[in-house]
Amino acid sequence: MDIFTDLVCRPPRYTYDLESELGPSYFKIDDLLVQRKDLQVRNERKLLLQCSHYVPVNAEEYSAVVYCHGNAGSRRDADDIVNLLLPLGISVFTFDFSGSGMSEGELCSLGFHERGDLQCIIRSLVENPRVTGIGVWGRSMGAATALMVAGDEELKVDALVLDSCFLSLESVASEIASKYIRKIPFLESWLNMGGEDGRSGVVPFLEEGIQMLRAGVLARCAWDIKAVNPEAACDSCRVPAL
Repeated sequence: MDIFTDLVCRPPRYTYDLESELGPSYFKIDDLLVQRKDLQVRNERKLLLQCSHYVPVNAEEYSAVVYCHGNAGSRRDADDIVNLLLPLGISVFTFDFSGSGMSEGELCSLGFHERGDLQCIIRSLVENPRVTGIGVWGRSMGAATALMVAGDEELKVDALVLDSCFLSLESVASEIASKYIRKIPFLESWLNMGGEDGRSGVVPFLEEGIQMLRAGVLARCAWDIKAVNPEAACDSCRVPAL
C-alpha cells in the first residue's frame, strides 16, 4: 500500500536549474519584450513557494493568469501558456506548489494543501497595483485546486481554464485501482466469481482498497482524501470556466 500512498503523497519530484531551464530574464515573443520576474511567496504553512511572473515590459497595467501545474509538474510547464497569452497583453504567473519543483515542502496532497498555496498567490496578485484582473489556468491537480479555490468570492477570480480536472480524489483512486486490477492476470475474473450477494466481487475489493489508501494517507500525511472534492465546490463557484 506504500506504493499507492506515494502516488498521492510523494510522486516523482521534478527539479530543474533556474538559469539553464527557465532561460533569460528578458526575451522576445515576436516583437513583444517580456520580463520574467522570479520571486518567492510564503504560504500559510510558512513554506516558501518559488514563483515567476512573466510580464509585458512596456505595459503599465495587465491582467494576470495564474498557471497551476499538475501532479509531478512544476512552473516550467507554463511555457506554452506564456507564448499564448503574453502576445495578448496578459501576464502569466506560474509557481511550484509546495512539495513540488523547487518550492519548500516534502509531500504533495493533490489539492488539499495546494489550495492554500493558490490562495496566497492570488492574494499577492490582488495587492499588485498593476494587475487589473485575475484568471486561473490549471491542469489535473492544478485544475482541481483552482476549482476548489474559485468559489471564494473574496479572492476575486475572474475566469478559469480547467484542463483534465478530476471530480474527487476518491474517484481518481478508484480509477487507478481498476486499471491495476485489469493488468493482473485472472484477478478480475477471480473477483467476479465471489459475488454471492449479487454484487461484483470487484466492487467491494475496490472499496476496501480505497479505505486502505485513505488510512495510509491519513497516517502519513494527516489529511483525508475525502476532503479533496472539486465537484462539491461547483455549487459555490460562480466564475466562468472553460
